[in-house]
Amino acid sequence: MKKFYTLVLAFVAAIAGMNAQQLPDSHFENWSESFNGDAQLKDWHGSNVEQLGFKFTFMFQKTGRSGYCAYVADREIGALGITEEAPGYMGLGISWQYMEGASTGTATAGMYGGMSWKYRPDTMAVWIKRTGSNTDKEDFHLMYYAWSGTAKGSKYKCK
Repeated sequence: MKKFYTLVLAFVAAIAGMNAQQLPDSHFENWSESFNGDAQLKDWHGSNVEQLGFKFTFMFQKTGRSGYCAYVADREIGALGITEEAPGYMGLGISWQYMEGASTGTATAGMYGGMSWKYRPDTMAVWIKRTGSNTDKEDFHLMYYAWSGTAKGSKYKCK
């Protein structure tokens, strides 16, 4: 009888785990979008920049641990000798960036939008592979940001 209850409990836990998944395409399998000729996830968005006719891709499709993975990298962006290192990031919102004139000191960026949550997540599990020679000097963050307010504007100039 104990084996039966254990089996039932395991089955219920497995079903609950399947229903608990809220993130769209959490295994990064749907690369049906494109930016600058590079494959992009359909439901996730990288911090790709399009400014003055130039396009800089920050999120790439790579072969991962099992299937595909999202490769996100910092990049130096700009033109005509005016460049700045920009952070690579990805999320469920749409990325935006703004820079006033040619002054890199006024640059700002972020994401707006996202998704509605049915309930507050309590666990985040990811596989991360860091590459490069400066991994011990770089910061890496995983964030869950919840906001239940209302947007008051759609202009992000110098905010």
